[in-house]
Amino acid sequence: MPTAPHSGRGITPHTRRIRVPGHPVAVPVRVLEPPGERAGWLVWAHGGSWRGGSARAWHHACAELAGVAGVTVVSVDYRLAPTHRHPAALLDVLTVLSFAQEAAAADGSTRPGAPTAAPARTSPPGSAALRLTTASRLSTARRRRRPT
Repeated sequence: MPTAPHSGRGITPHTRRIRVPGHPVAVPVRVLEPPGERAGWLVWAHGGSWRGGSARAWHHACAELAGVAGVTVVSVDYRLAPTHRHPAALLDVLTVLSFAQEAAAADGSTRPGAPTAAPARTSPPGSAALRLTTASRLSTARRRRRPT
C-alpha cells in the first residue's frame, strides 16, 4: 500500500511495499521514489547488527534520504538473527541489491555518469566492509560525473 512519508524539506517520495523474489523466501522491502528525475538507486540495510530494527523504524530517515538526495531508496526488511541464522540477512540484502541493479538498468539510472545501485547501512562496528563498498561505489559515481 503506498504511503506518503513526511520529509523535512517538503519533498514527499512515493512509497511502495513489495516483496523481492529470493531464495528461499521473498524479501519484503519499501521502495521510496523521489518525484522528478532520479539520480540512481540506493539499497538501505537498516542498523541493528543483523539482530534488530526494521524498514518501518527507518522509514522517515529513508524518505528524507530519497527526497533530499533524489535517489530511489530500497529499504530492506531482512531476516533477523537469532531466529534466522547467518547468512540469511546477508543473502536478503544481496538479493535486493541485485533487484535494484536490474531496476536501475531498466529505468536508465545506469546511463554513463549516473550512480549505480549501491548498498548503504548504519550500525556499530562490524559493517566496515559494507561502508567501504558504499564509499567505493559513490566515489566511482562521482568521478564518472566529473568532466575530464
